[in-house]
Amino acid sequence: MIVGIITVIIVIVGITLSVSLHEAGHTFTAKAFGVPVSEFMVGFGPTLFSKKIGETEYGFKPILLGGYSKVLGMFSPANPKWKDKGPFRNIIKDARAESVETMKPYDNARAFYWLTTPKKVIVMAGGTLMNLLLGFIFFAIAFCTIGSFQPTTTVQSVSQCLTGVSQCQPSELSPAAKAGLISGDKIISIDNKAVNSWSDISNIISQSSGKSLNVAYISNVNGQISTKNTVIEPVENNGRYIIGITSLAQRQTGSLLDAASVTWQAFTGTVKMIVTLPYQTYKAIESIFTHEQRGGNTVLSLVGVGQIAVDQTTSTDDNLSRIAVLLSLLGSLNIALFVLNLIPLLPLDGGHVVNSLYEGLVRTVAKIRHNSKPAPADLARSMPLAYFVYGLLIFCGLALILVDILNPIHL
Repeated sequence: MIVGIITVIIVIVGITLSVSLHEAGHTFTAKAFGVPVSEFMVGFGPTLFSKKIGETEYGFKPILLGGYSKVLGMFSPANPKWKDKGPFRNIIKDARAESVETMKPYDNARAFYWLTTPKKVIVMAGGTLMNLLLGFIFFAIAFCTIGSFQPTTTVQSVSQCLTGVSQCQPSELSPAAKAGLISGDKIISIDNKAVNSWSDISNIISQSSGKSLNVAYISNVNGQISTKNTVIEPVENNGRYIIGITSLAQRQTGSLLDAASVTWQAFTGTVKMIVTLPYQTYKAIESIFTHEQRGGNTVLSLVGVGQIAVDQTTSTDDNLSRIAVLLSLLGSLNIALFVLNLIPLLPLDGGHVVNSLYEGLVRTVAKIRHNSKPAPADLARSMPLAYFVYGLLIFCGLALILVDILNPIHL
């Protein structure tokens, strides 16, 4: 119970840290280019504590599920040439008006919309890249400093009998027991082929077709270390060949290349999941009514993430393994935030980046044609789409929370 509560707290703090650092990526790149940032808040709800440093109010709020920053001047003022029509014209006008109002205490020339295209891209990509960096760091700590238990070439146990009983006739002894292998022996080669991992041993045995194998191993009996050889004849059991040994699992750490590989796997897996998010959400909702068991490849809400974290940390008594699980989970969450914000639709960062690139293209074409410099892009016109995307994400989020409560995932 206590472990579960601590796990939930750590996950919440980790999510808050991740989202807050995402916002910090926007905040400090914007400030570096002179754009005013009026607020940087950790959490949501009423402000518990805040302090104004320079132009920015930094503070904490009680609902620790993220944070936000206010980069000013996101929307340019109305242009006389622009004519707002249609049912969303008031939404567009209000967005422009609010942007102008927040810029009143500052020099209008410092507004975000005046930045060059490269600077806009840096500001809007700053938060997303922060999540990519955090994801890699979490994975690197988990795999490079803590590691995980992996099977080794050292024998943990030898099955005395093939029949599963505690005592058996000599003819019923397992091949390993007949050959004299004991717990602690380290296999170094099979048929003169060096083995460096348990998978090497397992593959050679399973592909032996029952022929005799010459096994070399290091024996340590009462401190006496010696290299020995023995002949073992694998036997078939349930369609595969075995000799009756289990591997000793030991904690092993990886390299930064391993962390990069895991980061890439998390990235590609998340891309596949988000591309099919509406369908995945539909299937998750359907599982409530069909009572279909949800597997490890299903889409999850933060509630589901918390459930997995609690299940995995309470299933082991090893504190280092618990920490590694939480770090890997936070790494996956940051990669998910990275991928989600790559979607080229407002209000996501990818939408702002695409808009900035389009604006830069228009300016470049105008320069080539020796035309006057175009006005900043009218980003406010994209607000109806932004509200739709935002509403869709909220719906998917709430629906998945309901699914994770009524039909929890089973790993």
